[in-house]
Amino acid sequence: MIFILSTMTSVYEGLICELKIKMKTKNIKFNKVFSLINNEKYDKIIEIIHDETSETLIENIFAEREKICNNMEKKLNDLLWLNDRLIQFGEEPQSSKTKALKLLKTKVFINIYDLEAEKYERRPTKKLLIKELRKNPDRRFPLCSAKENTTLRCFLIKL
Repeated sequence: MIFILSTMTSVYEGLICELKIKMKTKNIKFNKVFSLINNEKYDKIIEIIHDETSETLIENIFAEREKICNNMEKKLNDLLWLNDRLIQFGEEPQSSKTKALKLLKTKVFINIYDLEAEKYERRPTKKLLIKELRKNPDRRFPLCSAKENTTLRCFLIKL
């Protein structure tokens, strides 16, 4: 387990890996638990796992997501950072934050966790991103968090 966590590139991925291992040892379906996490159904999660260490792990996942949300909000409100990312993804820099966010939404398809962790090489096409998000619920950013934050709305896509 130490090897797995040491090769992770983000805290979030490490927490997800730990949760997958815990759920596997308890013979609980990870996707089911993570669907409940994404929908913030705390009571149902507790009913399923019955384990304080797993509950703490899930709380840490929520806390890490909140950090990611706040960090991305700051970055997405910075026109210089946005234009640097657009240039990096082969797009033209924009004169306003609104234009830059619109271009990011329509031309650049990247998972919010990869963007936050600066894993720009993991940028797929829209079709591949949708496929990845359908298969891996842990790669989906919570809808309620994205809706609450106007700058994160640019990452909302229909699955």
